[in-house]
Amino acid sequence: MTDNIRVIPSRLLAIAGILLCAYVSIPAQVGDYEGRPVAAVEVTFEGSPPDPTAQAEFQSLLKIVAGGEYSAVKAHQSLQDLFASGRIASGRVEITEAGTGRNAPVRVRFVVQRQIVIAGVSLTIIPPTAPVAKDEIRARLNLLEPGRRFSLQAIERNADEIQAYLRDRGYYKATVEHAEEPDPTDSSGTRRRVIYTITPGEQAHVGTFAITGLDLVSAVKPALKLQPGAPFTRDLLKHRRFGARRGRAPRAQSASGTGLFLFRGNSAVHGHATNDEHCR
Repeated sequence: MTDNIRVIPSRLLAIAGILLCAYVSIPAQVGDYEGRPVAAVEVTFEGSPPDPTAQAEFQSLLKIVAGGEYSAVKAHQSLQDLFASGRIASGRVEITEAGTGRNAPVRVRFVVQRQIVIAGVSLTIIPPTAPVAKDEIRARLNLLEPGRRFSLQAIERNADEIQAYLRDRGYYKATVEHAEEPDPTDSSGTRRRVIYTITPGEQAHVGTFAITGLDLVSAVKPALKLQPGAPFTRDLLKHRRFGARRGRAPRAQSASGTGLFLFRGNSAVHGHATNDEHCR
C-alpha cells in the first residue's frame, strides 16, 4: 500500500504583533480528512537534530491528539500555538492515510523549524592592545541579548553602530566585520554566537588650527582641550568646544565669525575657530 500524504498550503499568521510565515497545511479538499480518526501525532524537526524533550513540550501544545478526530481548525490552532511559544520559525502539517477507504485513520505530523536565538556576543579587537573600550561598545549593542531572536538585520545594524562609535573617536579607517557561529555548548543547533571583529586602525590626532576674531588669543590658546598632537574625539569637541566653555577661557568681543570647520586628513584633524564659537 502506498501512503497518500497531503501537505497544508502556507499562509501568514500575525502573532504577538510579529508577522510570521507559517507553512500550514489546509488541503483543497479538507472533507477528505475532516472527522477521521487520528492514529498518531508526532512533532519532527527540520534543519536541526532530534530533541525528545523539546518535541514532547511542543506536542503538549497541540490540539490534535492520537485517538481523537482530525479537524482542520484544530490543526490551524495547533500551529498558532506553536508560533505563540516563540520557539518556532516555521512549521507545516503533513497528513498520511494509515489505511484504505474514505474513513481510514490518518497520521498527523507537525514538521517545524526551531527558532534560532542569540547565545552571546564576542568582540575581537585587532590588535588587542588598541585603546578601544569593549564595555562602551557593548553598551551600544541592541537586540542582541542572549535568548533574543536571531536577526541578521539587527546584527548588521549593530555593526554600523560600532562603526559610528569608532568614527566619533577619531578612528576614520576602522573596519567592523561580523560572523555567526553555532554555540559549541548547544546540542539543539538553535543557538548562535555573534562575533564582531573590530580593526580600529590609526586614531586621528589634532593637526593645526587657528583662532581668529579674538583679542586674547595668547590667553585662550593654552586653555584649549584639543591641542596639536592630541587624540581627536567628537565627544571632546561636542562637550567642550575646544575647552572654551564654562569659563575655561576668557571671553572676547568680536562682531565676525563663521563657526567651526574641521578637515580630516590621513591621521590629523585641522580646524579653524572664530570668536562666535567661543562665546556660545
